[in-house]
Amino acid sequence: MRNLLIWSFVIGSFAFSAWIMWHTFSYDTKSGAMLVSDKVWSDFGWLIPLTRSFSYGQNWPPQSPLFPGDKIQYHFLSYAAVGGWERLGLPIVWSMNFMAAIGFAGILITLFILGKLWFGKYRVGILAVILFLFNGSMAWWPLKPLKEIIT
Repeated sequence: MRNLLIWSFVIGSFAFSAWIMWHTFSYDTKSGAMLVSDKVWSDFGWLIPLTRSFSYGQNWPPQSPLFPGDKIQYHFLSYAAVGGWERLGLPIVWSMNFMAAIGFAGILITLFILGKLWFGKYRVGILAVILFLFNGSMAWWPLKPLKEIIT
C-alpha cells in the first residue's frame, strides 16, 4: 500500500508538472506561434533568445544575447541543455517544457520525501507539498482591523 502511495505521488507529480508547463508555454500549430502565459511573458522574452543563442549559434563563452558582453548570471546549464535538445531536433517548446517539468516534479518529490524522512509520516510530506503549491502563510485569512478589535 505504501509503495502504491509513493508511485502514485511520483506519477502524479510528473503529470501535474507537465500540465502546468504546457499551460504556461505551448505552440499553436495553426498560426505557427509560440503561446506564452500572461504571467510569464516577461521571462520568456529573455529566455527564448538566450536558448536560441545556444541552439543556433555557438555562444561560447556564454553571453546574454540581449546585453552583449554581459555574462550569463544563472541557469547556464539549463539554457545550454534546452538549446542542445533543440539543436538535436526537439522543438524548443518540448525541450523547455520537458526540462521545467522534470525540475518542478523533482522539487515536489523532494519535499514529499523530506517530510517522510524527517517526521516519519507520509502525511507530513503531502502537507509540505500542499503548503508549497498554495500559500503557506495565513496572509490570505481576512483579519479585522486593529481599530475594530480594540473598540
